[in-house]
Amino acid sequence: MPERQYPFIDIAVHARVREHFARGDASVLFSRDIARVLWANDQGAKLFGTASVYDFIDTDLDPKDLSFRQLRAAAAQLATVGDRRQLLIRVAAGFRRLPLGATVEMIRIGTAEDAVLFTVPENGKALSTEERAEAMIAGLDGPDTHMAVLDSDGTIIAGSPGFESLGLSADIRRTLVAAVARDKDRLIKRPVATEKGRLPAAVGKISEHPALHLLFAVEAILEDSEAGEPVNSAAQGRAASAIPGGEIDVQEAVPSSTTPAETDQAPAKLDGSERAPAGETAATSEDEAPIEETTCEEVQGERASKDVDAEAEAADAEHAAPETLRETEKASSENAVEADQRREAADFVFAAGGRAVRFVWKIDAEGHFSEISEEFASAVGPKAADVIGVTFTELAGRYGLDPDNRINELLHRRDTWSGKTIFWPVQGTNLKVPVDLAALPTYSRSREFDGFRGFGIVRVADAVPDAKAAGLSLDRAPAQKSSAAPEGADGPNAGSPPRDRTCGQAPCGGRQRQGCGACCARSF
Repeated sequence: MPERQYPFIDIAVHARVREHFARGDASVLFSRDIARVLWANDQGAKLFGTASVYDFIDTDLDPKDLSFRQLRAAAAQLATVGDRRQLLIRVAAGFRRLPLGATVEMIRIGTAEDAVLFTVPENGKALSTEERAEAMIAGLDGPDTHMAVLDSDGTIIAGSPGFESLGLSADIRRTLVAAVARDKDRLIKRPVATEKGRLPAAVGKISEHPALHLLFAVEAILEDSEAGEPVNSAAQGRAASAIPGGEIDVQEAVPSSTTPAETDQAPAKLDGSERAPAGETAATSEDEAPIEETTCEEVQGERASKDVDAEAEAADAEHAAPETLRETEKASSENAVEADQRREAADFVFAAGGRAVRFVWKIDAEGHFSEISEEFASAVGPKAADVIGVTFTELAGRYGLDPDNRINELLHRRDTWSGKTIFWPVQGTNLKVPVDLAALPTYSRSREFDGFRGFGIVRVADAVPDAKAAGLSLDRAPAQKSSAAPEGADGPNAGSPPRDRTCGQAPCGGRQRQGCGACCARSF
């Protein structure tokens, strides 16, 4: 399995790939050492005896196979990007091996990875436009991913079985085709309005003549079906206003899960709740230290000079008073917020048999949860939903969420995925609820991987007993931490700030994203 799998459409629009892809040539992108399959079209997968593109990508290649030995020998002659070699490769066909003329070429993908593009030209007469379009989307299975090939006017030339059911209007299709024509990378990713709600979509310009545009849409709803309003419409508005013409950039294909109010409040909670105790400790030390070290002679000297320094001290007090007041008010406000959160956790009652709850989440490039909408906490409890700064791998180990390691593999492959279900513990109960997940990779403006934005549905009514009863142990976690504190009071770290449970360093408020130095798709 590839250590990194590139989104299908990102490779399809590559300057050296799209020509072969549009013609219907069998095409496979291998790693530099021919040890892994990075990308393939349907014709390329079938050439090596696999009916599904993604099954072929997941296949572990047999290094002893004659075809791959021939490929490795030819690829070894490629020294730099642009080098190309012809070869005669023998491919298994039933009980025989047929010789085929093929080409291998070294190309560069991403920012710095070299790969080997293997192509075999379409055998026979040239394909018609309709046949080319059908070949482009063949072999891309997936019940939640819908595909189509559009012409220059947005008309559907070919589509997957479920594409028509999306109800993507002709106007929107024309808008997408016009927008991608202006994009220098020939690729855009953004939410689109369909009859099934707002769906994440991507469109890539594959060919000029004939005009062929590959469109993907993933059936992961971007809006609350009950409220009828988009999740985080404010974030989408900010993204649209930041880009000329209201176009949403690639990294904004999925909305953020936080509203402006939440964004303003969260840093205050993280920073203040940990800095305030340190400030109080420092103030206490400054006040007490002179009393412990003062002698009689120093007291007399201080009295003699008190009149001289009175005016300066008064001036300093005038400046210090407002700042002290602000710090006091800030600490009081943060304490009130923490108290409210404790009350919410204590008041949580699981709504057994309730309606399904939709939520959105985000994971940063290092794999830590950085955002999760409050709807998730309302469904499973605030303590069960306390995942900010924690990696999915850590949570999976803690709660047994991913026993076959499938989701962890998908997160490492940096590709779109959907239709995965995990069972999450419910706070204060011995139950767990099924949570359906889907996610899209996000990228910065410089095309650097930026993490995942995902969607989830908590199926509250389908709760089942949890053999581990993890939801009952959530309330005991704080007590265990506090009981361990006295043991370290006499140790070498006595008096040092408490360490963050996720990064092991002094708390910086960033939860392994900001502050201290140590903190610092299948389709599209």
